[in-house]
Amino acid sequence: MKDIKFYIAIVLLLGGLTFVSCNEDDDKGYGDKVAIANLELKNFLIKEGYTFTSDGLLVRDYKVKNTQSFNLSGVKVKDLSELKFFPNLREVNLSKNELGPVFDFSLLPEKIKSVDLTGNEIYAYKGLVNVSIEENGEEIVTILRSLQKLVLPQAAKYNMDEILPYYRQNQKVIKEGRLELKMENKNKVVEDYTTLREIPDELFRGYLKKQFPNLFKGDLLDIDKRLSLSEETVAISIYPFIYDPDTDPVDITKIKDASGVEYFINNLQYKGAIELKLNKDQECSLGYLKVGPHVKILNLYYINTPLMDLSVAERLSCVELMHNKDINKLNLSDSKTFLSRTANDMSVSNRAVLHLVDCPQLKEVKLPTIDSPKAVTSIHLINLPLLKSFDLYKHFNSLWELHLASLPSCELTYPTITAWFSDWHQDEKEGKLEFSIDENVYSKSATKEFIKKYLPLKRLISWSSLNDAKPYNYTK
Repeated sequence: MKDIKFYIAIVLLLGGLTFVSCNEDDDKGYGDKVAIANLELKNFLIKEGYTFTSDGLLVRDYKVKNTQSFNLSGVKVKDLSELKFFPNLREVNLSKNELGPVFDFSLLPEKIKSVDLTGNEIYAYKGLVNVSIEENGEEIVTILRSLQKLVLPQAAKYNMDEILPYYRQNQKVIKEGRLELKMENKNKVVEDYTTLREIPDELFRGYLKKQFPNLFKGDLLDIDKRLSLSEETVAISIYPFIYDPDTDPVDITKIKDASGVEYFINNLQYKGAIELKLNKDQECSLGYLKVGPHVKILNLYYINTPLMDLSVAERLSCVELMHNKDINKLNLSDSKTFLSRTANDMSVSNRAVLHLVDCPQLKEVKLPTIDSPKAVTSIHLINLPLLKSFDLYKHFNSLWELHLASLPSCELTYPTITAWFSDWHQDEKEGKLEFSIDENVYSKSATKEFIKKYLPLKRLISWSSLNDAKPYNYTK
């Protein structure tokens, strides 16, 4: 019988799957059997008719090799690394998979050109671009992932590190129709990506427009606009208990929502102070907060922050988080300034502050790694029922004030004080530590040892206020 050669081009559409012919390079690994550890992905593949051995291994046959498209919407796939077994995969729908807060494009097969991420709480996008800032301030963007279609979730509106540079770099490609860049709006409707953002609270919007007029187009904030030189250091300060109608642009006592401040805190240019000291009636939540590299002061009262990213906040040295219901971990390890001062460096204008008050979910505080203890201005740890430990000995050798209360689960390690202060100045002769505690903290053996060491030297002075906690008189 004569040999007959068939040249077949096959395109099959099966539910959420598309197949294409493959080339010789794609035949590598043909017939291999691989384990699929991700149970959700494995169940999806079984349902779609992929071949598995009796011991549960995926057979890499031509169906695997020819797969071009996956509709994994709602499948709850968390680990994307096993998509690598599908070498011709070009399109993947990952909507409604509970992905986030970080998505890594490097986990996707190289040939993928279309990605749908809608319905996920994704705020950061690794492996999409690389951004470097030149000494002259110029932004150099390198595209790491070339796509033809990217559909983003609503949460992407806050991203200014990867998505915004990606958009800027691809504007020509978008105009030519070679890239579709889309994003969900607040109503879950997909529309063309835009850099215009809403500030929901009318009064807060009015305040920001007054402070940063260069960034607004009407009532919408344009995150593509650059801060002017004078705007880079403008503080965002809301003190509801201090309102002067003659000088304040809006009645800040009636602001109900600070949403939108994220666009400033995460701005690579922004160098101002963030002081949003709201009252209980103004309590609000910021779903994701990434602090930029130049922000030095971050004071948030009655603002809940379930996801706070300080990975680039290298100049952050003053942090006050009070009445924050959602924060569970505070990682200051990337700050280059919080633990950089000696006692000689300390002054009213050169401070390091950490005030954590009434944060019921906070379990861990991570501080920078240092060679030797440093000086800080003030440490307040109050009403942190889940905090596991705090090492003052390892990190601090001089403080102006130390207030500790309602720390039932916290193992405290106290510092060895090597420098003393009075009236905000170093004073080795008469200087004292303003040390206030409640009975709960006093009951800890480490506290009693610390008091025993320094109280006879007249180096400790008690303060009468511990927020809502009752001070304990340890001097009696």
